[in-house]
Amino acid sequence: MTTINSTTLSSPTKYIVLAAASVATGALAGFIGYVIGQYFYFIFVFPFILLVIGAILYFPSLKFLRTSSWLFNAFCGLLMGLMILFTFHYVEYSLFRARNVSTFEATQHLDQADASKAVDAFLQKQTGAGGFIGFLKYNNAQWNPYVYYFTQNGIVTRTFKIYLHNRNGWVYLAGEAAVLLGGSALLGFLAGGRLFLKKKTA
Repeated sequence: MTTINSTTLSSPTKYIVLAAASVATGALAGFIGYVIGQYFYFIFVFPFILLVIGAILYFPSLKFLRTSSWLFNAFCGLLMGLMILFTFHYVEYSLFRARNVSTFEATQHLDQADASKAVDAFLQKQTGAGGFIGFLKYNNAQWNPYVYYFTQNGIVTRTFKIYLHNRNGWVYLAGEAAVLLGGSALLGFLAGGRLFLKKKTA
């Protein structure tokens, strides 16, 4: 039986496999992050939690392949971060779409295809765009409150509210993207370089 290890793969194959692994781990991390976010979401902190999830899933591929190009490792990290961001919000969009398609089917007596078109028409009317982009614009136009409660001896003493709405929502999304893309690229660069140096000195 032939054992597959990083030395049996050619350099171009390693790069292709690492790029594919970056996309797969990013999608998986984004999905896992969305599920966790339904039970725990702390604004300003959660993008870093997503980054940690991605790193945990990504490092085994990086360690196994040990590609020598630090720049390519950083690019794959960036790719993973992009997939985390996209998947996290696309799952949110998919559930929004499914709920509203079901609502249109039940209330307007439409079939699934027409109900799906009705959802796009609604987003188009509200935001000027349909599909995923329309959903992002629509979601950021809503009042999305994040309420934090401070307690003492089991009694709520005060609350703190943050609203992500219009400009604030887009600024937060941009910050989320910066953390995930920049952080993932930096992790790929630093971790990939460290692993390659280990291989050189081994």
